Amino acid sequence: MKKLCILTMFVCITIMSLAQTGAVVKANYKQSNIEIVLNQQVEMLTTRIDSMAIAHQVAIGEVKEEQKNLVSNYYNQLDSDFDRFLIYMTILWSVLGVLFGIVMPLILNNKAEQQTKDEIRALKDVVKEQIQIHERVQASRLRELYKDVDQQIKKQNKTFGTRFAEHKAYIDKVSNEIEHYECQAKINQLLTEVQNIYNEDAQKAALICSEILQLDKNNENALLWRGIANSTMGKPQEALSDLRAALVINPTLARAYNNIGNVYLKEGQYDMALQNYKNALEINPRYDVVYRNIGLVYMKQGTDLSLAEENLNKALDINPNYIVAYNTRSKLYREMSKRATTEEMRNKYNQLSLADARNAQKLQANDNQK
Repeated sequence: MKKLCILTMFVCITIMSLAQTGAVVKANYKQSNIEIVLNQQVEMLTTRIDSMAIAHQVAIGEVKEEQKNLVSNYYNQLDSDFDRFLIYMTILWSVLGVLFGIVMPLILNNKAEQQTKDEIRALKDVVKEQIQIHERVQASRLRELYKDVDQQIKKQNKTFGTRFAEHKAYIDKVSNEIEHYECQAKINQLLTEVQNIYNEDAQKAALICSEILQLDKNNENALLWRGIANSTMGKPQEALSDLRAALVINPTLARAYNNIGNVYLKEGQYDMALQNYKNALEINPRYDVVYRNIGLVYMKQGTDLSLAEENLNKALDINPNYIVAYNTRSKLYREMSKRATTEEMRNKYNQLSLADARNAQKLQANDNQK
C-alpha cells in the first residue's frame, strides 16, 4: 500500500510537471507582437514560473525528505531486487519529472522570450523602415507642395505686379489729367485777365502771357495775345515773332494772320498786310474783322475807295452790330464826300456818314446799358 502511494504521488508530480510544461509552452506561443502586451505577459509568465519553481522546490524538498524517511524506514524491509528496482525507477522518474517540469519550461521560456525579443526587434525595424518611407513620401509631397505653392505665389505676384502697374498707370494718368485740367483752368483764368486788360495795360498783359508760356510753352493763345500786346506797346518785331510762333503751333489760327496784318498795317506795309488778311480769310471766309481791316487798308492807300466800301459792307453784312466797322465806314464816307465832284454826291456821302455814326452811337449805348 505504501509503495502504491509513493508511485501515485510521483505519477501526479510528473503529470503536473508535464501539464505545467504544456501550459507554459502554449502560453509562450500565444504571445502578442505588440511590445507593451508582450512585456506584460513576459512579466506575468516570469512571476508564475518563479512561483512554480518555488512550489516545486518546496515539493521536491518535502518529497526528498519523505523519501529519505521512507528509504531509511522501509529499505531494510524490502526483501527483493524488484522492490529496489521500483525505488530506483521512482527516483529516476522523479528526477526526470523535475527535469522536464522545471528545467525544460525554463529553457523553453528563455527561447520564447528570446524569440519575442527578436520579433519585437524585427517589428521595431519594420516600423522604423515604414516611418522612414513615410517620411520620404511626406518630404517628397512637401517638396511638390512647396513647388506648387511657390509657382502659385510667383504667378500671383506676377499678376499682382501687372495689376499694380495697370492701377499705377491709371492713377498716374488720372493725376496727370487732373494736373492738366488744373493747369488749363489757371491758364484760362490768366487768358481772361489778359483779354480784359491788354488795351489798358499791355505790358502787364504781356507779362501774364509769359507766365502762361512757362506753364505751357506751346500755348498758341498766350503767344497770340503776347503778340497783340507787343504790337500795342509798339514792338513790331517781338509781336511778329510771337504771332508766327503761334502759327507754327496752329497753322489754321486765322486770328494770328489778322494780327500780323495789323502789325504791317501800322508799319505802313500795306501789301504785306493785305496778304496776311487774305490768308486769314482763306481759313475763315466770314471773318468780319478782317474785312473791316482790308477796308481800312484801302482807305489808307486812298487809291480805290470803292474796294474799301465793299469790304466794310461785307463786314457789316456778317455782323450788323459791328460798331468799329460803322465808325470806319462813316470815316470812309466823309473821305468820299471830300472827293465827290458834285454837290449831290457830297450830300449823299455825308448822310451815309451820319447814318453810320448814329448806328455806332446807338450800338455803343446799348452795350453800355448791358
